[in-house]
Amino acid sequence: MEKKSKVVSKRLRKQLDELERGKRYDEATQLLEPIARRGNADAQYEMGELLYHKMVHEAEAVVRNYSNFEKAIFWSDLSRKPELCKADFSDFSKMIDWYEKAVEQKHAKAIVELAEWYTPIVSRSSVKHVIKQSSFFTLKCDFNYALSLYIEALESGGDDSFFDVCVIENLLHSPHVPQKVKDKVVDILQARVKKGCCHAADHLFRIWESKYRSPQRKPYYDIQIDEHELLHTDWFWLLLDHEAECEKKNEYSARNALRLLSDLAKNGNQEALDMLTGIGMKIGGSSACWAGDVYYERKEYKKALECYLAGEYVYKLGGMYERGEGTTPDMEKAFYYYKQANDNYNIGRMYEQGLGTKKDLRKAFECYHKIVDREIYEHDSEEEKNEILSARCSFRRLKKILFEQKDEIRMTVAAKGQKSVCGFSFTSYGDCQFTIDWGDGQVEAINNEKGEEIQAEHTYAKLGKWNISLRSNETHTITSFHYTCETCILKALDVTQCPILIDLYCVNQGLKRLNVSKNPRLGRLVCRGNKLKILNIRRNNRLTQLDCSDNPELYHVDWNPQYSALTKVCMKNIINFDQLDFLDYLLKRNKGQKCELIAEASFDPVFLPLSYYMRCLNWSDMKAKIKEGGYPIWKEHSWRKYKSAFDDMSSREDFHYTGIDRIVCEGGYTYYWLYSSREKSTSTKILKMLL
Repeated sequence: MEKKSKVVSKRLRKQLDELERGKRYDEATQLLEPIARRGNADAQYEMGELLYHKMVHEAEAVVRNYSNFEKAIFWSDLSRKPELCKADFSDFSKMIDWYEKAVEQKHAKAIVELAEWYTPIVSRSSVKHVIKQSSFFTLKCDFNYALSLYIEALESGGDDSFFDVCVIENLLHSPHVPQKVKDKVVDILQARVKKGCCHAADHLFRIWESKYRSPQRKPYYDIQIDEHELLHTDWFWLLLDHEAECEKKNEYSARNALRLLSDLAKNGNQEALDMLTGIGMKIGGSSACWAGDVYYERKEYKKALECYLAGEYVYKLGGMYERGEGTTPDMEKAFYYYKQANDNYNIGRMYEQGLGTKKDLRKAFECYHKIVDREIYEHDSEEEKNEILSARCSFRRLKKILFEQKDEIRMTVAAKGQKSVCGFSFTSYGDCQFTIDWGDGQVEAINNEKGEEIQAEHTYAKLGKWNISLRSNETHTITSFHYTCETCILKALDVTQCPILIDLYCVNQGLKRLNVSKNPRLGRLVCRGNKLKILNIRRNNRLTQLDCSDNPELYHVDWNPQYSALTKVCMKNIINFDQLDFLDYLLKRNKGQKCELIAEASFDPVFLPLSYYMRCLNWSDMKAKIKEGGYPIWKEHSWRKYKSAFDDMSSREDFHYTGIDRIVCEGGYTYYWLYSSREKSTSTKILKMLL
């Protein structure tokens, strides 16, 4: 392929480059077309490229001011739903015509470009995939013809730089490609390896690995060397060096070669283990940890400890120092590494027993509380299952030691007539004992073994007011309480002795007061159809759903303007108060909305927008979190850059958490990938993405 400078004169080349940089593709094609029509193959190929870039530029009109990363996300989304693309790709036929003219003159790059358009499989380019799904795509895809074009390009000689992943994979995998062509592809890869091309080394490695991983299958190409010979090939060493360098610099690599060393070492290959250990001790990271796993499995604890320390594998170090594996027992170091690993079970256990730190039962209780609700899955290891079960037992034991208070709900009801039935429901943790004093001399005992919803009913012989008490034998048990009874009206309700109440639902009753200031975990509050005048939810910073409609005397609802998490609110048929306008603003910031009445269906947690977490933190807290460590973010940049990123995020209100694993900026297609979605510290984990 000739260089661009030889297609046209230097003066015209300069003009074309300026027009391309300015995205003035129509003017560029007008200048170049006369030369292309005179039969210049390079000019013909470049005409096709200009028309392609013109179509892409016009399709990107809605995201023109976005970064390259954001544009890539834009096209990735459209490739999944191409029917949403309204772009005009009417220049597609002209583009193909110019490529075909260049192909007639054996222009290698044009041959490969045309082959990709004829390939029926999903294109490696999201843009091309979208165009292929549009009504403007007039070609009939033909994989065999595409393969013949690839072969033609390969046999044309000259520069082979156009052979990318897609071309190589198509040629090597297809049974229709002659063996001599496949041999030539591998020769090209070998030649590139000698020039230091890591991508070529990766291709050769994956060819060999496919046979190693699936020996029962016939290989699409057979590199006939065994695992011992592999460890001495130049391309394997080139790939190893590349992956090690990437890990050293904290850059991404697939780590295929390093991972294979680990697998070989686990299967008893000592040379592979020695290589893996040598790399790991130099650069740390995963290599050192994988080597440590092999030594630990062999019970060579001293060597395992050295590797884990080099790899900063905190998840293993705590236990090794506690048990004295490879070293003398050191409880302080064990406690330190448990904290680094955020291992709440073992941190709690150390606090409870006073190992490596001062004994503190309340801190132990808090640690256990963080994992007591975790589900136990079949794929969990026996150690993980036992830790959760043990944490639950310890949590309940410490509850009884630390808290004299027991969960209790007191209520007053008015029976409308004789034989009135009073009923309510509640949910609690499993294996809890409850007593219900119905106020008329009847006391009922309930054992909620499975933590299910309990329906309680009682019939009063005569009308009148009755004081009811629902009491647990321990604290931190009741999580929801629902009262919707029509025959016994709820006149008073006291839930201040339920610190972990999440869901409170009392509809069409006679409540004049409701105190929820002692329920900091309350996530849903439905008090529709009562006689409330004031509702204070300033301390309920986890409250996302509120329905206080049909309280005709309600004139004031007090919430915290900074920490309020309201996203779903119904306030119909109440006295207008001056905060209604601010409520609209708050809901907009929280990506919430006013709604119709909130039904009694089970309460589902709401995912809050990132803007909520950002306004709940200040820079001092954020800086302290980064300094503490324990998060997937390292001090790699100046504090000034981190502060700038924090300010940028804090100033924006269009971030929204989708509930899966990403943040979406409503201005377009900006995604910030997350490690977690549950805590305010989440925001620290994506600061680095903004730098």
